[in-house]
Amino acid sequence: MTKAAYRVRNCTFGAITAYAIALSMPALAQDAQADQGASANSEIVVTAQFRGQKLQDTPIAITAITASQMEARGQTSVVQLAEQAPNVTLKPAGAAGGPSLIGFIRGIGQGDASPALEPGVGLYVDDVYYSTLTGSTLDLVDLERVEILRGPQGTIAGKNSIGGAIRLISKKPGTEQGGYVEASVGSYNELRMRGAADFALVPDQLFARVSVIARKQDGYVDRLDYACTHPGSGLPQITSGTDCKLGTEGGTRSIGGRLALRWQPSSTFEANFSADVTDEDSEPPANVLLAVAPSALSVGIDTDNNILTGEVGSFFGFFPYLSGYDVSWNAPGAAGACRYIAYGSGSCDPSSPNNPYVNYATYQDPRAAGTGGLGASGYTPLTAKPEQTLRSFGLSAQLEWKMSDDLAIKSISAYRHYSSGFSDDADGTPLPGDLLVQHHSHRQFSQELRLTGRAGSLLDYTLGGFYFDQKTVTTARVDLPAAGLDFISGPDQVPARTWALFAHGEVHLTSQLDLTVGLRYTDDKKMYIFGRTNPDGSPICTNGYNCALLGLDGERHTYNNSHVDYRAALSYRWTDTFMTYAQVSTGIKGGGVNPQPYYPQQILSFGPEKLTAYEVGFKSQFLDRAIRLNGSAFYNRYNNIQLNLLECSAYAGAGFGFPCLLRANAGNANIKGFELETYLQPTDRLTLDGSLSYLDFKYRDTNPLSGIPLTAVTPFTSKWKVSAGIQYKFQLGGVGSLTPRIDYSYQSSVFTNSANTPLSRIAGYGLLNGNLTFASEGNWQVAVEVRNITNKLYYLTISDFSTIGNGYASGQPAQPRTFRINFRKNF
Repeated sequence: MTKAAYRVRNCTFGAITAYAIALSMPALAQDAQADQGASANSEIVVTAQFRGQKLQDTPIAITAITASQMEARGQTSVVQLAEQAPNVTLKPAGAAGGPSLIGFIRGIGQGDASPALEPGVGLYVDDVYYSTLTGSTLDLVDLERVEILRGPQGTIAGKNSIGGAIRLISKKPGTEQGGYVEASVGSYNELRMRGAADFALVPDQLFARVSVIARKQDGYVDRLDYACTHPGSGLPQITSGTDCKLGTEGGTRSIGGRLALRWQPSSTFEANFSADVTDEDSEPPANVLLAVAPSALSVGIDTDNNILTGEVGSFFGFFPYLSGYDVSWNAPGAAGACRYIAYGSGSCDPSSPNNPYVNYATYQDPRAAGTGGLGASGYTPLTAKPEQTLRSFGLSAQLEWKMSDDLAIKSISAYRHYSSGFSDDADGTPLPGDLLVQHHSHRQFSQELRLTGRAGSLLDYTLGGFYFDQKTVTTARVDLPAAGLDFISGPDQVPARTWALFAHGEVHLTSQLDLTVGLRYTDDKKMYIFGRTNPDGSPICTNGYNCALLGLDGERHTYNNSHVDYRAALSYRWTDTFMTYAQVSTGIKGGGVNPQPYYPQQILSFGPEKLTAYEVGFKSQFLDRAIRLNGSAFYNRYNNIQLNLLECSAYAGAGFGFPCLLRANAGNANIKGFELETYLQPTDRLTLDGSLSYLDFKYRDTNPLSGIPLTAVTPFTSKWKVSAGIQYKFQLGGVGSLTPRIDYSYQSSVFTNSANTPLSRIAGYGLLNGNLTFASEGNWQVAVEVRNITNKLYYLTISDFSTIGNGYASGQPAQPRTFRINFRKNF
């Protein structure tokens, strides 16, 4: 970003922030500050089964997180919700995934952001489905609560909620004027502003709520110019003078807002309209080189997330094209590329920075045509802008008409659109390894109708229909010297539509015994249209370049499928505070065609995933509801598991195994486990919460062509998760109150790829976060937050290409210890 653009961007940031404050100032009454419904002896109402029900009466494993709990824990992003949720993993994607979410629940989910692949965890904001992982790393702004539903929600949420669903419920406009403003400053020059205000436009009929957020934070991984920091390396220097810093990764900058209108012309009709917009202009996610050309049998990561073994053999053994490199500027020679690893025992960097937050990425392929090497395409040099952008907006309308005391109809209409661009210098070295520049454009329209009624005291029911239409267009510049490829992928078009019919009923067999049944029919159609050209727009194989891609340009494939999901649950309320349930339910994740073929032989179809889940659970409260304890145990039959394969020559034919990102139905598995959640409030001042979960994933069989061993587990599947939190409110006389809070969370090790290669393993780690809040007797408060108190080094994601032609592994380190001071004023 140029200095002029940076000044314009910051002026825009400041203008939005000032507008947010000015907007909230006229509000006179106090906003509903941090709902106090988080106590164990209060009733939390959820809408997971189409109608409002007490959490303790709903026969589903649900983690319900209120606005006050999110505020007390300092949670600002959807990815942080997994810290306290058992058997839930949410991570921001690495640089190759752009602004997307990796989501897994009970070992089922999706980590590839390709819009042609379906999520395994459904994300809903005010009952509007977000159909792609891109654009799903949402800020937690102006929410009433979050519901995390674990287990397949095929009859309620529909397809692609096979692992579970995450439901974000926004605050509706209030009937009285009120609002708040917040300002935060923190580590890495963090600045965050947000605010909301309610307005009564027409007394007793029309209300509005406006909420805005603006945030920015500098990156925490430094990109250094290797030639500058290592004089005499033979590499061309990019920087001038003595400042060797090219930039940073991991920095964020975004602004957004939401307008909500609530119209109640009568006691029987309510309409809610909303419009939201987000503008993000961030850096690529943090990325560092972990290892080069390792032996899969002798490499691992210890409990402190350090690489145990570094280079085995030569970087150039996995990059044969480098042997013909013009050595007039490339001097590393056969010594290998461990010199570009900046941290850990695998590094042979002669300057020994020993810094886990450093890389040497240049986002350049400086090769000129004719300089030699297998990958010289004639379309380089290439320089990519290090960025991650997202422009999104959405409109929704929810109309609800209460036709009688026992019958209501609800319509949910929504339109969403986003445009996202992002770049990825995957290997983090000054050498031209993998360089990708991608752009996604997406639009979707959805319409849902629900008829909800009651037949006396016997039956509560919902009948409905759902229609969904979407289209995504992707374009990418793909520079892969190791494969001798440099081309434009796209525009690839992915139009798709879904319609469904569903029925849900709760039969009250006795005053204590309920039978819940659900049925849903889903019909899918999806098309994939491939586009491939040379970087100058000419047909592939012009002048002899990219000839291996012949047969891809213009190819189109169609996927059709219909499916019926069902659910049956029996729940018995033994007392007013103790309920047990048992259920069987199914879910499905849509199939399709491999969206990332490098050769025509890799255009292969894959079928839908299917899950049948058996679950028992209990929900209980003790000591006059001062203690809430909920638990569940489950056994899943998981079939036709869709996995990404990095080596697919057995599928695609000899000579077409690298590069490869093949999607295939690779196996069937059994999953079993249990979950416990508790919330305690023994006094008005003391609050404790905790969770414990265990998951055992076992393949029954895997496709012999996949290369996935029976001992493997799905990506981001953690066997154990633990969380615990405690806070105590000290009253300070007539001044106010002081509330310290500590949160601890632990997850055991996970693998990040399907084959469970050693370098894809992220060791188990525990995190400690703290928060100290002073609340005045008036309408303001200040909080000091510390995340990662122990300054733990751990990785959010790892991309391991060490056992295939790329010959390296890189990782996304999480932020080190950070501080934030937050000021809030209610009006």
